[in-house]
Amino acid sequence: MDSDDSFRSLYGEVQRLLGRSLNTEELKILLGFVRYLGLTADVISLLVCYCKERARQRGSLRNPSLRTIEKEAYNWAERGIDTVEEAAAFIQAQNVRNSRLSRLMSLIQIRGRSLTAAEERYAQSWLDMGMDDELISMAYERTCLNTGGLNWAYMNKILQRWQQQGFHSAEDVRTGDRKTGVPKGASGQLGEAELEAIGMDIDPNMPVHPTFLYESLWCLLGFAFIAWYTRRRKFDGELTLLYMMWYGAGRAVIEGLRTDSLMLVPSIGLRVSQLLAGIAVVAGVAAEIYFTRKFKGKPLMVPLAMTAENKAAMKKLDGPIAFAGRDTQLPASASRKEFVEKTEAYNAKVKQKLEEQQKNH
Repeated sequence: MDSDDSFRSLYGEVQRLLGRSLNTEELKILLGFVRYLGLTADVISLLVCYCKERARQRGSLRNPSLRTIEKEAYNWAERGIDTVEEAAAFIQAQNVRNSRLSRLMSLIQIRGRSLTAAEERYAQSWLDMGMDDELISMAYERTCLNTGGLNWAYMNKILQRWQQQGFHSAEDVRTGDRKTGVPKGASGQLGEAELEAIGMDIDPNMPVHPTFLYESLWCLLGFAFIAWYTRRRKFDGELTLLYMMWYGAGRAVIEGLRTDSLMLVPSIGLRVSQLLAGIAVVAGVAAEIYFTRKFKGKPLMVPLAMTAENKAAMKKLDGPIAFAGRDTQLPASASRKEFVEKTEAYNAKVKQKLEEQQKNH
């Protein structure tokens, strides 16, 4: 092996390119390039340089290992690359491909990282479709508008649909939009393929329920009911519990009519929002039963309000004055007229007592 001057020269060249000495295992790998793959020293030098540059483009600060280079060597062997001319042509083609991929990454706002293997397959398939830069930018914009960000599967469906329709430029898409009635600036109607790509297995032509209208009407009815029940409440916080139960019951039903809900158990159609709404209803009912029993026979008393004038007068005195007794509060079931009359009488007494206190000082 040492007597083979050409291999010794290759060995030294590879060590120089990688910037380190090769161990015995790596020496065996390098020998395999020559004996089993039939690669010449010049082709191996090009192979090592190519792998170094690829590692640099992917953001690695270290030179590739011989194992990594070996994988690429077998890839070249499968492609039939065993001459300097074929290796140079392959490297040039890869450089053009990488340049196009870099351009595509810029169009879809990917910076500071390399593509994953799956992302690279998507990107390469788009380039193979012959899509121009403006068309890819348009597909990216529609993807972000419809999904809230870059969704590779969704964008791929858009480009595949455009290719099937014979669209190869942005002008082709705009012309197609005018024919189908898509308004200027619109993100485009979501087709079955796009919906499937974001996990929504529904027919886009199927009529849907106006669930937002249903929910608005349900909440309006709930407001009317709670307003009517206000004077009948039995303890503090009961109105909050009633709203929680009312809204939860309505949401559990209305959510079942929606087509864009997050599924929890798809096999039975149970949605996450339905589960949370059900929990709210159960918790509200349990709390209502508990507090109703706790305050049974004890009517809820509401303190009468004190006027700002009386509150200001109290602050000027040395210490607080207590005003307790039956005339300082009313049952929650009392009428509005009773509250108004009692509040006025209460504040008149408070004012009189404050004036007497001020005279004594």
